[in-house]
Amino acid sequence: MKILKAAAAIFIAATLAASCDNSSRYVLIQGYAQGGTYSVKLNLNGEKGRIHKNAAVLKTEIDSILNVIDTTLSGYNKGSLLSRFNSGKSIPSARYDMFEDIYTRAYDYYEETGGALDVASAPLFDLWGFGFTRDSLPSESQVDAVRHSCGMARLKRDMHTAVDAEGQLNPRNLLTDSAKVFVNADVTSPVKLNYNAIAQGYSCDVVADYLYSLGVKDMLVDIGEIYCDGVNQQGQPWKVGVDRPFDGNNNPGADLDGIWQGDGSPCGIVTSGNYRKYYVKDGKKYAHTIDPRTGYPVEHNLLSATIVAKNATDADAFATYCMVIGLEEAKKFIESRPDDIAGYLIYSDENGDMKEWASENFNLIKKQPDSYLVSVTIQSDFREFSSRRNVWAGNFPVSFIDGKLKLDTEPSANFMTAFTIIGEAVFSENQHVIDAICSTLFVADFGTNTTFTSDFPPSTT
Repeated sequence: MKILKAAAAIFIAATLAASCDNSSRYVLIQGYAQGGTYSVKLNLNGEKGRIHKNAAVLKTEIDSILNVIDTTLSGYNKGSLLSRFNSGKSIPSARYDMFEDIYTRAYDYYEETGGALDVASAPLFDLWGFGFTRDSLPSESQVDAVRHSCGMARLKRDMHTAVDAEGQLNPRNLLTDSAKVFVNADVTSPVKLNYNAIAQGYSCDVVADYLYSLGVKDMLVDIGEIYCDGVNQQGQPWKVGVDRPFDGNNNPGADLDGIWQGDGSPCGIVTSGNYRKYYVKDGKKYAHTIDPRTGYPVEHNLLSATIVAKNATDADAFATYCMVIGLEEAKKFIESRPDDIAGYLIYSDENGDMKEWASENFNLIKKQPDSYLVSVTIQSDFREFSSRRNVWAGNFPVSFIDGKLKLDTEPSANFMTAFTIIGEAVFSENQHVIDAICSTLFVADFGTNTTFTSDFPPSTT
C-alpha cells in the first residue's frame, strides 16, 4: 500500500437534505491522499450536540493532519522525517512524537507476529521492487545478505534511547550493541524503515481521533483503509463491500464478493491481497507480500484477507500478517482472538476455484453468488415508482455483473429490459446500499447510483 504522496484538495461534497431530519446533518469530505483519494463521512449531530464546523473548515483541518502524516511517515516524500532517517540523517526529537508512536506500534506487531510483520525489513522490500525502489529480481546470495543486515531484531525497542545529547534521533544509535558490531562505520544508512503495512490504517485512526475530539460519533473514514463508528445517513450501521480478488480486478467495487456490516461500535476494517500488486518475470508471478523471515515473496493459496479490529492500525497490520502466514495459519490466528478481531479469507482451492471462509464473528450480511434464479416482477415504466404497475412476473435467472444485477435472458421485446422490482426489492438510484468498498488499493464510495437495495439478494427458488 502507498503512504501519503499528496495532500491537494479536490472537492467537498455535503449531503444536505431539505428536511430537518437526522440525515441533513451528514457531510462528505473528499481529497487526495496516499497516492489516491480519501473520503470522510460524518454526522454533524455529535454526541453532545451540533458540531460547529462546516465542511470547508473540516476539510482544511483534515488536510492539515494528512500533511503532517505525509511529512513524517511517507517514504515517497523525500523531505519527510522517515526519508531523512532512512538516509542516515538524524531528526529532531522535538518533532518525532508521531514517528516514535508508530515505531512503538510496529515493534509490538513484530513481537506479536514472531517477525512476520517487520517494518525494519525495508531493504528486503526494496530488493524485490515493492518498496520505495524498483530493482531486478535478486539472486539468492543477495536475498541472504540483505535479510541478515536488516530487521527489528537489530533495533532497540525504546526509541528514546537513540536520542543523543543534542536532542537528535540518530539512526545508528537505534541499533543494538550487538548489531553495531556488524555495521561498518562508513555505512550511511544503517537503519531503514517502511511503514506501508500499517500507515494507511494508522492515518485513519489519527483522523478519527481528531473527529472524536470535536464530539463526532457517526463517522466513516477511508484513506486506503477504513475506520468507522456509529451509523450511516439511513440510521444503519456502516456497510462495507469486499472486493473479489482476481487478477485484473483494478476497479474497487466493480465485482464484490460480499458485504460486511458493523454493529455501530468503533472498528477498523482492512483488506490485504496480492491480486493488484505483483509483477511477472520469466512467466512467474511474484506477490508483493514478502515474508521477512525468509526474505522471499509468499507462495500460497490465500488471495485476500479482510480483518475487522478495534482500530484501523491493528486491522491493517493483521490483514498483512494473514497474507504472510497463509490460509490455515490465518484461520487459527483469527479464531484465537475472537474478542479482538474478525476475519474473512478468500482463497483458491485445489481446483483453482475461489472459496471463502469467515469467522463466526464476521458479520457477512450478503454473499454475492455468480447468479440467482429469482422471482422477478417487471414494471412497465420504471420511472413511475409510485404506481408499481406490474406487467410481468415469474422465475427468472439473473447475474451479478460489474456491481449490477443483469437479466440473463430478456423476457420479451414487448417489455422493458430495465426492471425495478426483484423479489419485492425496489431498485432505486437514490438509495445508499454500500457505504464503502474494502479494497487493497483504496476505498471507493459506492455512492447514490447503486442499482440494488439492502434487501438484496432476493429469495431463491
